[in-house]
Amino acid sequence: MPQIRAGRDHRGRERPARARVRQVRGPGNSGKIYQQVWEQDRKNPKHTKWGVESAADVQARASRVIADLERQSQAAGGKMFVLVAHGDTLKILQTAFQKQSPAEHCNKDSVVPIKTAEIREFTLAASPAQAAK
Repeated sequence: MPQIRAGRDHRGRERPARARVRQVRGPGNSGKIYQQVWEQDRKNPKHTKWGVESAADVQARASRVIADLERQSQAAGGKMFVLVAHGDTLKILQTAFQKQSPAEHCNKDSVVPIKTAEIREFTLAASPAQAAK
C-alpha cells in the first residue's frame, strides 16, 4: 500500500500521515470535555480552546489527505483506499464532502453519527450550481 506523504499539523510542524491526529486535552472525564468542545465547535469551528485542533483545521487537513489519496489512486489506475479514523475526524471530513461548515459535524440532522466500526462511503455533494443542471 502506498504511503501518504508527511503533512503538517495545525502549528506547521511536520507530521507523518499516521500521526495526523490530535487528542483532546482537558480536565475531567472525556465525555464531558467532548461535549464542551462540540458546543464550542458549533459556535466557532476555528476555536482551539483546551488545546484542541480546530474543526476547521481538521476539515482542511483531512481534505488534504483525501486529495493526496485521489492523486495516488489516479496514478495507480483507480486504486481504492479504506480510511480508518476516529468518529469526530470522519464526521468533520463528511462536512467537507457535503460542502458544509465544519461546525455542522455536531448537527445530527446534517451529519449522521458514525457507529463504531461502521463502513461508510463518502460521496462528494454536488454544488448548488451543479445540482440545478
